[in-house]
Amino acid sequence: MNEIELYNQYLALENRIRDLKIYVQIWSNDKERQDFEAELETALVELENLSAQLTEIEDKRHSTEVKSRMVDQLAIYIREMNGKPRQFLLDTGNDLNIPNELYAMLVRDLNYILLEGYRGGHVPYFKLTTSEDFGVELGQYYDFLINERRILLQLDEVNFIVLKEYVEELIERLRDQFLN
Repeated sequence: MNEIELYNQYLALENRIRDLKIYVQIWSNDKERQDFEAELETALVELENLSAQLTEIEDKRHSTEVKSRMVDQLAIYIREMNGKPRQFLLDTGNDLNIPNELYAMLVRDLNYILLEGYRGGHVPYFKLTTSEDFGVELGQYYDFLINERRILLQLDEVNFIVLKEYVEELIERLRDQFLN
């Protein structure tokens, strides 16, 4: 089994585990809840097994390629910010009345690459604003993107688990820096 097949199994099992956790919490029939709990325990062990296989597999060219595409996507964001007038702010809602769309767009683009195998590069449209209520300084977001690209480039042992953890940590860094 190759790395992509293992990763697809891993993702499917993660989804099943999420469902099972919900079933265990809401199911009223004791016998069925016990069945779900047993299946959940088995699934968690299998998830650990798949995680180990993804970490130890020798041929990691797919995850290495995904890392490269993620680095390229961050470079596209950085390139698109160059030349924007610094007296304006980046509109965090991108004029779509969607709170924090600016940040969600970045996470969505990286997840498309990681989870869907997206091979293109999304060129973001950054809308500018003067509203401090709905904007973030260009330099602040630019520096954040530069740092994220640096973090990604410095990942030595690349596999899908590491890349998934990177995206989860990026989300936390976004929250800490821009949403708290």
